[in-house]
Amino acid sequence: MSLKKMRIQCLLGTWQQCEMILRRQCEVITAQQCEMGTPQQCEMITSDQCEALIRLQPKEVFAEETLQFLDLLSRSLRHHPESKKMPDLMSFAFWCRRAHLEQMKKEYVDPKEPRIGRGVSLHFASSNMPVLFAFSLTAGLLAGNVCIVRLPRKETRQEQVIIEVMKNVIQKSCPEFDGRIILCRYDHDAEINQMLSEICDVRVLWGTDASIAEIRKARLKPGATDICFGTRYSAAILDAKTVADTKEMDLLIKDFYNDTYLNDQNACSSPRILYWVGEKATVRRAQERFWVALHRLLQERNYEVPAYVAVQKLDAALIMAACYPDVKILRAGESIAEMSQEARTKHEALQEAGKQQETRTKAETSQEVRKQQKEERNLPVCTENNRIVRVQVPTLYADMWERTVPGGFFIEAQGETPDGLFPVLDRRCQTLTGYGIDRKQLTEQLAEAEVTGMDRLVDVGHALDFSLTWDRHNLIEEMSCPDTEV
Repeated sequence: MSLKKMRIQCLLGTWQQCEMILRRQCEVITAQQCEMGTPQQCEMITSDQCEALIRLQPKEVFAEETLQFLDLLSRSLRHHPESKKMPDLMSFAFWCRRAHLEQMKKEYVDPKEPRIGRGVSLHFASSNMPVLFAFSLTAGLLAGNVCIVRLPRKETRQEQVIIEVMKNVIQKSCPEFDGRIILCRYDHDAEINQMLSEICDVRVLWGTDASIAEIRKARLKPGATDICFGTRYSAAILDAKTVADTKEMDLLIKDFYNDTYLNDQNACSSPRILYWVGEKATVRRAQERFWVALHRLLQERNYEVPAYVAVQKLDAALIMAACYPDVKILRAGESIAEMSQEARTKHEALQEAGKQQETRTKAETSQEVRKQQKEERNLPVCTENNRIVRVQVPTLYADMWERTVPGGFFIEAQGETPDGLFPVLDRRCQTLTGYGIDRKQLTEQLAEAEVTGMDRLVDVGHALDFSLTWDRHNLIEEMSCPDTEV
C-alpha cells in the first residue's frame, strides 16, 4: 500500500500545522494526538486506531451527556470576554443553552420510538458564516454521532474562540467527548475527501451547488447518505404603511442589519430581494425612512465594503439595467424624482451604458465598471463607500436570483398586494422575512397561488436563526436511526 505525505490541520484548541503520513485506510486525526500549541510531527494513525474510531458507540438522540456538554459549552461561551463583540457567536451560545435544548428535545424525540446516531457524521462547512461549522457539529452530536468537521480554509476569530472553549470544556468536565469530535482543515483535495467519505455513515455538505458537486465525487460506502445544503436565496416582504409609521425604526433597522450585513449578506437566509406592499406614495415614504436609517447605522458601525465587492455590486446593477426594462439604480433614501439634474444625467448614462453592455462578456463589463469608478467618485448608484446599492424593478422575474450579489445589494419591487413577489418564491428561495405582515393571511395567499417554493417565513431579525429542520431536512431524523436493541 503506497504512502502519501500531506499537510492537514488538526484543530480543537489553538491552530497548528500538523504533518503526517496518511494511509488510505484511515485519514482522521484526533485532537489528542497533537500536542496543542506548537507544530509537530503527528503520530500516524494505524488501522487499529481507525477501527477504534468507527467502533465508538453512537449515543441516543439528545442523550443527557450531550445536553450537559452543550450546556457547559454555552455557559462558557457566554462568559467569554470576547463574546459580546461577536453577535453570531453569542447567538450560537444562546442556542445551545439547556432550556432551548430541552425545548427542542420535546419536538424531536418520541419516547415511544427511541433513536440513536447512525455512527460517524462527516461535515463540510462553508465559509459564508463563521459559526456554521458549530451549528452543524452540534446537530450531529444531538443526533448521537461521532462528528468529523472539515473547516473552511479561512480562519476566523469566532472559530478560534469556540474551539478554545470546547477544548477546555472537554478536558475539564466532559472527557467522554475526547475523540468524538474531530475538527480538521485542509486544502481542497479529492483524495482526502474520498478517504474521509469512506468511513462516514452520513455526510453533511454546506456550500454552493458547484462545491457540493465536487465533494460528492468522493464515493460513500454502501448505506451511507448525503444531506446537501446548496445554493439558496432569500427575500423580505415589508408592509409600507407599518414601516412608514413605526416608532421603532431603530429596532427594525438593527434587526434588518443582523439579517443582512452581519454576515455581509452571504448567508443563504439573508434577504436580497425586498418587496414593499402598499400604495406608491406610502411605499416611497417608507423607503425614504428605511434606507436613510440603515445608511446611518452603517456609518455608525463603520461598515466597510472591499473594493472588489464595490465593483461586483456596480457590475451587477449595470447588468440588471441591461437585461430588464425600466430599471432604476439608486442610493439610500433616494428616488429619481429627487435627484439633482447632474445625478439624473449620470443615472441615465449608467442605464444607457448597461444597455450597451448587454452583449459584452462579464469580464469586459467588470473592466468598464472599474474605469467608470475611477472617473466618477460620486456615482448616484451607491452611498458613501458603496455601502448600499438598490436596484428598483417594476416586475420580479425568477431568473433575478442569479443577478444578485452579496455585500449590500438589494433588488426592490412594490405592489398593493403580495402577488408580485410570488414569481421569485420558487425552490431557490429559502427564507422569507416579514415586517408588518399578517403571516396567517400571507400563508393562505401563498397556498391559494400554489407557491411551493420557500421553506421558512420568519419575522425580520430572525433570518439567521438556526433550526434542526433546515431546507426541509430534519437533521435529527436523517442523521439517526431507530434503536433496534430497545
